[in-house]
Amino acid sequence: MTGRSVPRWAITVTMLAVLVGAGLGVNALEANAPPNGPIGVRMTLGRDSVVHPLQVNVSGARAYETILDEDENPLETVGVWVLVDLSYATTDEPNLPGDFVLVDAHGRRYPTTGRAFSEWFASPDLWHRGTLAFEVPLDALGDLTFEAWPSGQGTASDTPMPYGVLALRVDPGAVEPGPAVVAEPELLPAGER
Repeated sequence: MTGRSVPRWAITVTMLAVLVGAGLGVNALEANAPPNGPIGVRMTLGRDSVVHPLQVNVSGARAYETILDEDENPLETVGVWVLVDLSYATTDEPNLPGDFVLVDAHGRRYPTTGRAFSEWFASPDLWHRGTLAFEVPLDALGDLTFEAWPSGQGTASDTPMPYGVLALRVDPGAVEPGPAVVAEPELLPAGER
């Protein structure tokens, strides 16, 4: 064997090639690896959005001091009521609609009220329209985020799944005294939202 030495530049080029190749390999693995946790899907006001297994169309939101429940009894709250008007269906099989949450600018989360309102059962291509009621403190109004989660999955899941995200603006100076009526959800004719 001869004692011939390898030039420094060849060692440097080889090391750079190994490092670049390792970096490309790590990037490819990260790009193809499943995500950790839920993935927000941006929704648009007044347009159908698919968040499997839901199809959702939010038409607006407003605030009231008091509302009437399904039996026309007044429901008071220490804050205000935010009513979100929407229609929805499922994508593949009949199911409960999901978990809906409002998030304020401070990151506080408000689920739909559990006081005296029934859930709507959804089916593929059979759209229901109705109103969701949220109890929030007055200082939560302003810029809100509406989230639509698959039924029973909840917001704490670390499963890679889509959930809908919609920016809503509810003016703190436009709170109606009410009482607002939260009507029973209605089944819509084909093509209507």
